[in-house]
Amino acid sequence: MSRTTHRLIWDGQCDFCRRSVAVVGRHDRQHAFAAASSQSLGMGRLPSVVVETSDGRRLEAAPACLFVLSELGHPIIARMLSRRPLVWAVEAGYRLVARYRRYL
Repeated sequence: MSRTTHRLIWDGQCDFCRRSVAVVGRHDRQHAFAAASSQSLGMGRLPSVVVETSDGRRLEAAPACLFVLSELGHPIIARMLSRRPLVWAVEAGYRLVARYRRYL
């Protein structure tokens, strides 16, 4: 992982997660992310997506998704969605999708 690359860790057994990581890969023109399944890293199944940033932070769930959104070229939208009360809706939406991801 280079200094400018963030690691995107996802549940390799989840089809919804696989498709979501593929979307990130298609839009990641700056090659900001290196994706790895949690199983390939020996972590087992994950309840949420994880981003390990190049500066050492670990983000999970909704904050990780907002970070990805920002890095993919939408920092204003991500910043807006990171503020209360909108962030509460983002977090609730993330939990809902994560809970039912096997059906999506």
